[in-house]
Amino acid sequence: MRGQAFVVFKELSQAADAMHALQRFPFMGRELDIHFARTSSDILGKRRAEPKAPPREKAKKAERQEPVQPVVTNVLKVVDLPKEVTAGMLEELFKQYPGYNRGTLLAEKALAFIEYLNEEQATMALRGLKGFQLMPGRTLQVDYAPVECT
Repeated sequence: MRGQAFVVFKELSQAADAMHALQRFPFMGRELDIHFARTSSDILGKRRAEPKAPPREKAKKAERQEPVQPVVTNVLKVVDLPKEVTAGMLEELFKQYPGYNRGTLLAEKALAFIEYLNEEQATMALRGLKGFQLMPGRTLQVDYAPVECT
């Protein structure tokens, strides 16, 4: 992974601040281009001492559950957000994916809607951020918004 590095922060706000402060910072003759990771770090799981399920158990769980096909829309719904999350934090997370149009945070309901220009772009963001580690013990719960919300 030449030219890449991963840095782990305890809090999403710390990561967003660092990313803002160092974006385009000249380093060794080049400008830094910083993005959030698409998945959470194994280090965070180890810090919380959460054991990972063996791959076979995951496969068995998938076999038991009957897949439900969601209705694909260009709007994503994010639920169960911590009180510390701001609209700016969500924008930083979601605008790293192409087609980001806007986000609406309903802090009192711990809910946000993120709109992309089309369904494919929303799907790309959903796949990249579903389960993203917001802060210790809190992962991003994101899915397609119901059609009546779009």
